[in-house]
Amino acid sequence: MESFVPFIIAALGDIIQFVLTLLAISVPAVCALKGYSFFKTNLISIPVLFAIIFLGAYLADIYPLIQLNFMGFDFQGMNETERMLNVNPAHRDAAAVLYSSIFGIGWPLKAILAMVFVTPYPSAVWIAWLLAKSSIRPIER
Repeated sequence: MESFVPFIIAALGDIIQFVLTLLAISVPAVCALKGYSFFKTNLISIPVLFAIIFLGAYLADIYPLIQLNFMGFDFQGMNETERMLNVNPAHRDAAAVLYSSIFGIGWPLKAILAMVFVTPYPSAVWIAWLLAKSSIRPIER
């Protein structure tokens, strides 16, 4: 059973990321569907999106470390052999891939870059809702 723990943690991380993504997509849509103004939609959606992005970026960065910890990976080892000493031989390839995936830009920079691209999303949703609402008018006789 303990050999499945890192994979259960990975599945849990994927489920949390999926829920955060759905939440990030739905918050501006719900604000627009409730008929909020452009300003109020952005005032509600942008801080919520920023919080979701920061949480998602942090969790995506921390889950490989948690998985490696449950696999028995020794972060204090001086070389690959010492690091992999306590890892089950069946999971050594997965541990090596996870260990190499933790290098790169950090989660704060990933979150900042994501915010730059996501900031116009609530405005685009509100404008799309406004255009859809104005084009679907009942035909008057």
